[in-house]
Amino acid sequence: MLESCERVALYGCLKVCRTVSTEAMEILMGELPWNFEARMRSIAYRIKKGMIDDVVLEWVSRTILDEKGMKGSMKYVQEKMYEKWQEKWNASEKGRVTQEFIPEVSEIRKKEWFDPSLYACYLMTGHGSLNQFLYDRKLREDPMCDCGKGSENWKHVLIECELYEDIRNLNEMGIRTNAGIISVSGCLDTKEHFERLNEYARMVFERRKNRNEQ
Repeated sequence: MLESCERVALYGCLKVCRTVSTEAMEILMGELPWNFEARMRSIAYRIKKGMIDDVVLEWVSRTILDEKGMKGSMKYVQEKMYEKWQEKWNASEKGRVTQEFIPEVSEIRKKEWFDPSLYACYLMTGHGSLNQFLYDRKLREDPMCDCGKGSENWKHVLIECELYEDIRNLNEMGIRTNAGIISVSGCLDTKEHFERLNEYARMVFERRKNRNEQ
């Protein structure tokens, strides 16, 4: 029930396609998922009231409670919550495109400048108006890009498509290649990299829209 309510709130806060998973939206939001937040608040209440029961001891030992006190113990519990969230994110089969951009669950909460546009979210989630996405959902007969050299998916548009070669600068977006493996996580390393990604996404989808209207 919490996740269902959280999904509605996340969709209201983020500029994303309705089909983006709750797991990916949680990462883009950068705050603890509601179920982890609820557990943490429950533990905080129990510690404050001296109710050191199995619910509390599942997350923090009596030794840590004695050594760190309430504030220190709650900081420890919060760290454990993020660890559990990281494990969940690593194991999830959903949001794998977003995982390539944001592998660490705590990354976004450190970046106050992170505010992706709808177009940037198309690339960072793989969900949106791209032909491959529409084809996979039987909303289009052909997944091919207008360039004729591959399926029009997020990676093709971001890195390969010659239709956007004149506006693409992978280095400015923080995209790196190591031993033939492309890493896009650098797009969020700095505010400058992210702003360049946002701008590139805007130009790509505006150009694509104009081309389709011709």
